[in-house]
Amino acid sequence: MYDEHDALIQAVAGWVERSEQNLSVAAGLVRRKKCPVEIACFLAQQSIEMIMKALLVAHRIDFPKTHDINRLIELMPEYARPSIDEATRERLMHYAVESRYPDDCIVITVDDAREAVKIARRVRKEVRRFLPKAALSQRRER
Repeated sequence: MYDEHDALIQAVAGWVERSEQNLSVAAGLVRRKKCPVEIACFLAQQSIEMIMKALLVAHRIDFPKTHDINRLIELMPEYARPSIDEATRERLMHYAVESRYPDDCIVITVDDAREAVKIARRVRKEVRRFLPKAALSQRRER
């Protein structure tokens, strides 16, 4: 029998899995000789966004469809909020939206991409402490 708890764990696991996939690909890209920096930064930001959404789902907190990390952090319980300063949040949100368009004027470097992956790994570690272990240990059923 499939109950509400199982459904919640599956939903959290889905967000965790997507977060992990994005982080894995971003980390792989920054190791390449010719790193596509915009894509690596976008994926690192997506990893952060998705692990935060996993936490919100786990705590049964509704959230809007958004890339706004500030908004997601506001919705998170205070004890579970990752430590990301305001300037870093703004940079990450830039990676989520503007960096995907070729007419964007900000220059993103390989060092920026490496830093984005480093931040994503740290946020991952901070947030996972507050997620159900069952959601971390299973792959989502498809």
